[in-house]
Amino acid sequence: MFLRKRKKNIFWILMLCMVLALIGGIYFLFYRISHFFEPNNLFQNSFVQQKIVSYVGGDKKDFVGILPEILGFSEPKYYLVLFENNTELRPGGGFIGSYAVLKVDGGKLDIIKVEGTEVLDNAAPSTWRPEPPSFLQAPLGIDRWYFRDSNWSPDFPTDAENAKMLFQGENGEMGDKINGVIAFTPTVLERLLGILGPVTIENIEFTKENVVERLEREVEYDYKEKGIKFQNRKDILKPFMEALIAKGQESFWGHVSEYISLMEELFDQKHIMAYFEDDAVQKVLLAHNYAGAVKVPKGDMLLYVDANLSALKTDYALERKIEYSIEPDENGYVAKVTMHYDHNGKFDWRTTRYRTFARIFVPKRSTLLSVEGQLPWDNVRKLGETFSGEELGLTWFGAYTSVEPGQEGMLTFHYRVSDAVAKMIQAGAYTLSVPKQLGTLSHGLTLDLNFGKNIVSASPGEAQENWGDDTYTIHSDLLVDREFNVFFE
Repeated sequence: MFLRKRKKNIFWILMLCMVLALIGGIYFLFYRISHFFEPNNLFQNSFVQQKIVSYVGGDKKDFVGILPEILGFSEPKYYLVLFENNTELRPGGGFIGSYAVLKVDGGKLDIIKVEGTEVLDNAAPSTWRPEPPSFLQAPLGIDRWYFRDSNWSPDFPTDAENAKMLFQGENGEMGDKINGVIAFTPTVLERLLGILGPVTIENIEFTKENVVERLEREVEYDYKEKGIKFQNRKDILKPFMEALIAKGQESFWGHVSEYISLMEELFDQKHIMAYFEDDAVQKVLLAHNYAGAVKVPKGDMLLYVDANLSALKTDYALERKIEYSIEPDENGYVAKVTMHYDHNGKFDWRTTRYRTFARIFVPKRSTLLSVEGQLPWDNVRKLGETFSGEELGLTWFGAYTSVEPGQEGMLTFHYRVSDAVAKMIQAGAYTLSVPKQLGTLSHGLTLDLNFGKNIVSASPGEAQENWGDDTYTIHSDLLVDREFNVFFE
């Protein structure tokens, strides 16, 4: 099992190497063409600094100062890499099906370990039994918290610390030396193929549209029809990787700007997340919103978080739309959040009934009034419980719900906004932060906010036909984090 899983995951490691090259600015380019510089002094050279800034932009010049630390110039660095499958969505990005341990020493990257998380979890010491989050226990049938389930928080720094803790507890290799945690989703691979173009192996064309599903199917099902032995079913991955690397090497220097832009987009869209033990490095990541951290704003906030629990890879088949409304009443303001789930799949090898534990994170001291659409886990006929708590400096409300293939489902939360948000509105200004869940694609987002006060300006602005009343109505999406500002008379 280890060898079969390792073959598959080396492919993802190679994708990570390309990502690391991008994170390193243009380090590898200058290391080659500027051999007359001492490597340890490379980043102190003003010419090199200027060239890196010319590629990454002046607003990111602070990355120049942290590159030596990231690339292990002061001492070797060890990174835990999480491969998060966002077709099986979890709060922190996606199910962690495999991982790697990397060593970076003076810019040189070595792969120390690659394997499936189930290998590490199954070999965990019998005495290591941390209690899992309660909402995972029954749906997954587990009695301990496994490394593969470490990303239960929507906040990546929290997930990274939990991943390190569980990795060390399960005796993961180099666990006591981990300097940082990096995670990325298969969307990174799809987007890279968007630049490289299709890759054809054994008369099979892999494109950005089909690569994830096609590879999964080839190594899990189609090998039988081709008469390929089970132990050889993943042999296609080696020529695939070789072709991809060759194509990448040919095109990389001619597309440096495209790769830099792609890296920025993937960080902004939360398909790459990074956490570093070094405070200076982490501070830069946080400043650019590259750390996948949940920030508590001064104003209103809505973060919707799904957790696929035993629903295979069904998230690929779901279309999601969030509606958020506010209405005034005699006691302040009542908010309503509805998630619309449109299940476009059917029962097959990777698709089933969608089962999720969904939570909304809102400002502290918001008060839950009611919930609609909640169901017991894996039961579509009974009314389920609702849950609430506090985490990350916010209040959350949650419930299980399910959606059948070919059907639509809804989950709605009604709650009274916090006094702080109500006072902000009364004072004449309203701000709303809507961060996207890590690893998600682009949920639809509709706001219909009735403040009971005439609106004089807003950003982003409404359609002109909606001007001049007390309701802010706008249709957007969550490709990236969104922020809205409304001002009243």
